[in-house]
Amino acid sequence: MASTLPAEFDAGIYRELHPDLRAAGFDDAGMQNHYVRHGLNEGRACSTIRNRADFLALIPAAATILEICPGLCPTLRLQNVKYYDTESRTSLVEQATQLHVQTSTIPEIDFVSETDDLGVVNEKFEALLSVHNLSRHANLISHLQQCEKLLKPGGRLFCVVPDKRYTQDHFNPETSLTTLLARYKEKDNSVHLEHRLALGTSTHYDASRHWAGRHGNPENMLETRVNAVWDGEQEVVPRHINASYFTPAGFSEILSSLRTLKLTNLVIERLYPPVYGNNEFYVVLAAG
Repeated sequence: MASTLPAEFDAGIYRELHPDLRAAGFDDAGMQNHYVRHGLNEGRACSTIRNRADFLALIPAAATILEICPGLCPTLRLQNVKYYDTESRTSLVEQATQLHVQTSTIPEIDFVSETDDLGVVNEKFEALLSVHNLSRHANLISHLQQCEKLLKPGGRLFCVVPDKRYTQDHFNPETSLTTLLARYKEKDNSVHLEHRLALGTSTHYDASRHWAGRHGNPENMLETRVNAVWDGEQEVVPRHINASYFTPAGFSEILSSLRTLKLTNLVIERLYPPVYGNNEFYVVLAAG
């Protein structure tokens, strides 16, 4: 896993993709300054990694890979990929059947833990893949520690993380370091009522509308939506509930603090922020 990853910012690509900046005549330093001051918040592309497909292509095809919680549709389907989930294939097929979703894409699950304990995985891998899964762990610190133990020397954890600003969680406050520390100290791995209630305070999932500043009205049918969760009328599988809400900057700060506190050896090797219209960012973590 010694492959070199693309830079998070490439002045040449930034110049090539944006004619207005090219016409302005910025040098490389000027391009980077513009990106920091304006381009980042505008969602301007600045590297070769602009979507999920670009990011997944960074995972070496010949590497030994573990995909974490693929659910009904795995992201990777390669001979050298194994799968971990909280449910067996039989259970996932039952869910898919109830939802009238095809079952042919559901893989055999190599490692199963109903309590979501990665300790059941008895192998090490060159790459781990986590797609929209980190935010579902209440005890994120413990989860990252378990992931780290599954990496071979030089291995990487590839994460696709929803950016709460452009999802249904737009109005929910970003998860803080202190919240994660408290959950870790209390060994709290549970999805609580507060996480379920976030479904009642959520908004739409249209990333393009969020980028355009149209986030919806949080008061629209708020009482009805919250009461539906409160009274248990809205049944949701725990694996589909986010327990944490992140932005690229906040996530980066949290990982840095966890290293300072010696709660993880993982370091952000690359973080590719979302491009306009996208609702997720991409992170490569490595044991540093």
